Amino acid sequence: MSAQAVMQAAADLVAAFARNDRAAYFGAFSSDASFVFYTLPQPLLSRDAYQALWDSWRRDEGSRCSRAPRATPLSACKATWRFLFMTWPPSCA
Repeated sequence: MSAQAVMQAAADLVAAFARNDRAAYFGAFSSDASFVFYTLPQPLLSRDAYQALWDSWRRDEGSRCSRAPRATPLSACKATWRFLFMTWPPSCA
């Protein structure tokens, strides 16, 4: 995968997040993806686990993205990573 394709995939991921498009956002991750949030005591070891957490945020806290997050893309081609995409702030309440 070219660097341009990686950056486009990351941009598509952020766009899906910004429009609260659950299907497109989670569709960008493989089912065995792992997710690390500094606010959680342990990693989420599957897309399904993250989806359950996402749904609880929306249900219990009314969490929605009301604007596109600012993003600083960083592509990393390491043996265990396809790409890393960092956004700051990490959420848009």
